[in-house]
Amino acid sequence: MAEVAKDAKDAAVIALAREEERGHGGIGVLLFRFPAKARRLQESAAVEAVRRFPRRLSSSFTVVEPGRVRIRASMPTGGD
Repeated sequence: MAEVAKDAKDAAVIALAREEERGHGGIGVLLFRFPAKARRLQESAAVEAVRRFPRRLSSSFTVVEPGRVRIRASMPTGGD
């Protein structure tokens, strides 16, 4: 997402995911919000989120930040 819309709000990421979701059904989104100085931690944070919450991530919108994971049980249709 950073390559497409660096400062995108959650709602914009959700909208893009919904567009991409057609025909795939049940996909989830992992959005990483890490400051530049902490980007080296993203890979381990991704592995940890998948390890800790494997079933909850499907069809969910998840925001992974340094030291924090927020999971919305289903991807909302709009808003932030």
